[in-house]
Amino acid sequence: MFPSESAPLFYRELTKIATHAGWPPGERVLALAGLMERIFHEATRREQIVFSSLFARISYAGHLFHFQPDILQRIHRFRLLAKRVRNGQVAVEKNVRLGLQAVAEAVLVLTEAAIPAELIAAFDPDETLQQLQEAEPADHWVRMARVVAIQDDPAHNCLIVIDEAQSERPVRMRYGMPERNENFMPTIQVIRKVFGFPVTLNLIDVDIDRAGFYCPRAIVVEPDYLMDVSAIAECFKDTGADPYTFLVRKFLPYENSEPKLLGNIANFFLDRLLTEPAAEWSAVFRETFQLFPLSMRP
Repeated sequence: MFPSESAPLFYRELTKIATHAGWPPGERVLALAGLMERIFHEATRREQIVFSSLFARISYAGHLFHFQPDILQRIHRFRLLAKRVRNGQVAVEKNVRLGLQAVAEAVLVLTEAAIPAELIAAFDPDETLQQLQEAEPADHWVRMARVVAIQDDPAHNCLIVIDEAQSERPVRMRYGMPERNENFMPTIQVIRKVFGFPVTLNLIDVDIDRAGFYCPRAIVVEPDYLMDVSAIAECFKDTGADPYTFLVRKFLPYENSEPKLLGNIANFFLDRLLTEPAAEWSAVFRETFQLFPLSMRP
């Protein structure tokens, strides 16, 4: 927490940034983002924790100082907006108003000093309505949904997908949601640049809101393909990448050992128990002979 005496300094800096006549919206958005980052850095400085990202720092501060969910959601939305502006997106005055409200509310929580009326007057009047719409509770939940993504809608942070269980019409799947699936944004980038559309996805822990939007907590790309991660890792050496290493190993004799065999069997048991907790030991044990027939030869 900051002392309440520091609040006027923060609010004065906010007013200065918001009313700077010589700065276009983009520069004011970045100035507000820089101020917000400094505020959260100072708020968590005494914790002696190394944060890997601003997202992690803000999330921890939100938990530590008991930020209300709507305020924390708005702060994360502005953080993502500022990131897009840094990457070249053109900012508008509405974005400045969002940043002004997000940073002012952060100061309010951290100093417990009221926001000046002139700053409140500069908030976006549509923000409250939008926040209420985004805060609607999920209408229902599914553990997993298998879908085919057919199109990207980056303007609304959505993929257009067709659910295998309800294929009558396409639905929208939200991505980049703070504190839900934002950490899967690299996956979305890979889908755009490498896989393309259509692409099969498994959506895990999916909230479906009243508008029919899918909000998954995890995204699995092309779930029908199993990759040998160890074999791929062996292709990368200190001297560089060499994919022929994988092919050469295919022609080498396979060496087995008792510890390796026991480890494979233990992993197989664990996988089956995770998916079938009620599986009988005798049935699962018999299946190991089908998986490793040559390894178990006398």
